[in-house]
Amino acid sequence: MAMLDKSLIQHIGEKKYYEILRTLELQEAKSFRYYDSKGKEHKLTQKEALKRVNRRMLKHNQPSYKLSWVKKHWNK
Repeated sequence: MAMLDKSLIQHIGEKKYYEILRTLELQEAKSFRYYDSKGKEHKLTQKEALKRVNRRMLKHNQPSYKLSWVKKHWNK
């Protein structure tokens, strides 16, 4: 889970704060690796990463994003 100090909201604004947090969450989801029962390493797909980011943003009462946003930011 990406962490960003909430005291930044007063300096950069709420919208920018959540944009940064969402981008950090996507970077974290992109680098996440897991192993199946046979020991093979897997990465999250773009759809799985989107679900993870949106689930975490819902905890902050933020709107969910669409797959096009993930595709736009995936290779940055």
